[in-house]
Amino acid sequence: MLYQLSYSGVSEPVRAATEGLIRRGSGLVQGLLERTVDKGERSGTGRHGTARARTAAMDEERAMAEAAPETLDLRGLKCPLPVLHVRRALGRLPPGGVILVRCTDPLASLDIPNLVRETGDMLVGAARDGRESQFTVRKT
Repeated sequence: MLYQLSYSGVSEPVRAATEGLIRRGSGLVQGLLERTVDKGERSGTGRHGTARARTAAMDEERAMAEAAPETLDLRGLKCPLPVLHVRRALGRLPPGGVILVRCTDPLASLDIPNLVRETGDMLVGAARDGRESQFTVRKT
């Protein structure tokens, strides 16, 4: 099997050593070249194709997370349960995901903003309507 190597940016001693190994039939160099060529042929997209696919998948996850915020109905739960449920839900969300939290625990108005500050996420909104509190949290 013949290989054409590109030596652009490679020093002369490295080029000479590589060609010498190839001429002597070094199995190590031959194996490395075959694996590199096979990997490129199998993917068909080259080195950057998989990165583009990963980026597209992450963008799709973000769009889905932003489109439909997850709602946590924690009404009736007392401290510390609302905060524990919010922490668990934030752990499941992808970055950019949004949670809408509804609860009746009066201490949640202190606990949830403190949790968001500790985790580094963003408290988008907080509202209180009678006994019920609503929080909108975005995962960063």
